[in-house]
Formats: sequence, structure tokens, C-alpha cells
Amino acid sequence: KHVCGFVHIDSTDYEEVLSSHADEKGYDGVICGHIHHAEIRSINGIDYLNCGDWVESCSAIVETYEGTFEIYEHHQKR
Repeated sequence: KHVCGFVHIDSTDYEEVLSSHADEKGYDGVICGHIHHAEIRSINGIDYLNCGDWVESCSAIVETYEGTFEIYEHHQKR
């Protein structure tokens, strides 16, 4: 959330702005963390990955041996 203020954009446009920038630079995707919840989706042909956060949702992004990315959610028994 602090990052959104740093780059001077509304948090609702955060994913779209990052994906647009990645597209302009010729990147395949964007990996972010600690903003909103964990998700993997395509935004205008750009892969958008957000690992969520380890503290509240216990989630992370992992790369498989095949080279794909997946969301890992740790569910600890209490």
C-alpha cells in the first residue's frame, strides 16, 4: 500500500499500471507481493502474479520444476 503512494497511482489501478509498464518494456509478466491477496492472472496478455503475504494469508508464489508458477497456501493445524 505504501508502494502505491510511491508510484502515485490509485491502488485500484495498481495491477493495470504495472502490467501496462511491463508490456511497454517487453516483459512477460510482473511479480508483486504484500498487496491484496495471492493471485495469478493475465492482464492484457501480461502475466500478473501476486504472492499475497506470509503473515496474514500464509501464501507464496512457487515455481514448479516444469517452469510454471503456482500459489502455495500454508495451512497449519492449530
